[in-house]
Amino acid sequence: MSLRRNSAVLAVVLTAAVMSGCASASPLRFAVATATAGCTQEDYAAVVVHLSGAGEEAVTIEIAGDAKAPFRMSLSPLRRDVTRLNQPFARALFEGAGESVWLSGDLRVQRLVRGEGVEGAYDFKAPDGQILRGDFSAPWQGAAAGCG
Repeated sequence: MSLRRNSAVLAVVLTAAVMSGCASASPLRFAVATATAGCTQEDYAAVVVHLSGAGEEAVTIEIAGDAKAPFRMSLSPLRRDVTRLNQPFARALFEGAGESVWLSGDLRVQRLVRGEGVEGAYDFKAPDGQILRGDFSAPWQGAAAGCG
């Protein structure tokens, strides 16, 4: 599916969420957060934060590498610069209505303790310009994942 179609679907999903009351106001925020050990799209070990709300919309944030909190980083595109493989990175995926789209923007993490939880804030933007902004406190769920 093309990025243009994904962006169009995302705009419809976000607009519907705001109009139906699934999101209280723009920018879109998420009420529920959990953190777990997981893997990035490239199969690197990562801390994965899941943000969700009352509807089917959700954001998955991948934090890879040995980033020491507190930190702020811009989201990385799916295909990263291979000359910077040792540097920590983060990315975020919006999912809703059977569609998904990668986001841009910034992630701030105030606290990250594997096995305990992650606290921080996000300021993300979808390809169509929709804003997703808020903070989160994600308690740790589940066990370690095997990547690679």
